[in-house]
Amino acid sequence: MITYGSYTANERIDTATGLGLTLQETPQSVSVITIQRIEDQNLQTLSDVINNAPGVSVKATDSSRDRYSSRGFTINNYQLDGVPVAWSSGYNAGESQTSTAIFERVEVVRGATGLLTGAGNPSASVNLVHKHADNTEFSGSIDINVGSWNTYGGTIDVGGGLNDEGTVRGRVIASYEERDSFVDLLGDKTSVFYGVIDADITENTLLRVGFSYQKNDPSATQWGGLSPWYADGTRTDWDRSKTTAAKWSSWASENESVFINLNHEFDNGWQVKFNVNHDKNTADLKLLYLYGVPDKTTGLGMGQARIKQIHQAIKMD
Repeated sequence: MITYGSYTANERIDTATGLGLTLQETPQSVSVITIQRIEDQNLQTLSDVINNAPGVSVKATDSSRDRYSSRGFTINNYQLDGVPVAWSSGYNAGESQTSTAIFERVEVVRGATGLLTGAGNPSASVNLVHKHADNTEFSGSIDINVGSWNTYGGTIDVGGGLNDEGTVRGRVIASYEERDSFVDLLGDKTSVFYGVIDADITENTLLRVGFSYQKNDPSATQWGGLSPWYADGTRTDWDRSKTTAAKWSSWASENESVFINLNHEFDNGWQVKFNVNHDKNTADLKLLYLYGVPDKTTGLGMGQARIKQIHQAIKMD
């Protein structure tokens, strides 16, 4: 059940132990970024969420990638609906740009989560919980956003019962945003689609099947940074809009995910769960890297390196 009007979650969570404990019962530091907070603070990407969660931090690698850390260690444990997934440690395929439009909350557990992820990691674990088809009555919403730097976009969210009894429900979310930036040439286009079906097979058995797709299509992706020094050893003073990127450079990515969740509750209070995720993350790189220090008068003296590569990672859990 999606929690509106609250900045915490009352339901039991599986992020830390997999045992379905409440926050009070969980023997670790847990922060839940609910949908209410996501909407109130306009947290559009996973990086926005991590930036606003206590005890964790974001470091920008370049204009298309961020790294996360907690307690002095890199975060490399991630989950979808409590199921561990393998994401690149460099977030090469757009993982840090994951849209929040399809998630009802994000759970952050600080400290090792060894019960779910092997030996665990002393940093933290991040669990993204999908939105589901909870309503038997048809409902929907349309959100339009317009902002500075030619930002505009919209999100459509519709769902409801697919049969008279309401035992089969569906939900579809589609989102698109296009924006420029205060940085020269830099822009981005993001497309998101999500669909899920929830079916009550019996009174105690729930089946959920879903699919998500996200495409990130940035322009003038910046790889590397501006030199802080001139060749004569004096400090540079670049405008905040200056970039080392070319108009054609891009760190585009596509993310596809299919998941199946089957949950059965026995009369004695025990539960059995079956979860399958299949994720495919692909990045298409066309990058320009500038190195060296420029001459203060002529601007010459820097070298360049170009890269064109397709990076693909497929993982099934």
